[in-house]
Amino acid sequence: MRLFFLATAQQRRRLAFLVWSLAMLASGLPVHAAAEELPRFITQNGRHAVIVDGAPYTVLAAQLHNSNAWPAVLPKALDEVVALHANTVEALVYWEQFEPAPGRFDTTNVDALIAGARKRGLRVALLWFGSWKNGQMHYVPEWIKRDEATYPRMRDANGEPVDVLSPHVAANVQADVRAFTALMQHLRNIDGDRHTVILVQVENEPGAIGTVRGYGPAGEAAFAQPVPAKIARALRKV
Repeated sequence: MRLFFLATAQQRRRLAFLVWSLAMLASGLPVHAAAEELPRFITQNGRHAVIVDGAPYTVLAAQLHNSNAWPAVLPKALDEVVALHANTVEALVYWEQFEPAPGRFDTTNVDALIAGARKRGLRVALLWFGSWKNGQMHYVPEWIKRDEATYPRMRDANGEPVDVLSPHVAANVQADVRAFTALMQHLRNIDGDRHTVILVQVENEPGAIGTVRGYGPAGEAAFAQPVPAKIARALRKV
């Protein structure tokens, strides 16, 4: 064990890859595939693996603090990830920064993150701070926050608005979808053949702090409907 901890980061990555490869071979999971394939999850014989560039990838990740993906502090944060001997960084994309005006997308932060990760030999797991971040809307663009008539918020049982967009309003959903689609298209353009970004988390802790559900007209109508069949099957209730 002492020799393992004294090994270099590169040696540890090679050892991790060897362990994964042997495990996948033993389980019957495919180890090699075309390098141009997108990173993906596979499950076979009850075992799971992340495949990157055609081979199993052990995700040894460190997550940045909520506000550490801004260019001013990003280099130091990435250096700390390297110091931890991680091979992957989970970092944030802020909707408010990515779309500062309707339909205008600023890729500065995303580009800096990917460039910084490549420079340090890291892979990236992106976390989209869109409509939700821990049950609130703190990372929603300012132009949405100021236009509650177009982008209404959820209502609590007393009819008062809470600090989260209503998921029952089409304008709210469409705005988030448009921005997230633009992000994914940009990733394809700049990273489609490099696979620096291997994972993307869509939203973060959806929900609402301040109310158990939406009590507006659309929320009440949705709550009165039967449980969707897919959810019921997933919960094994039918």
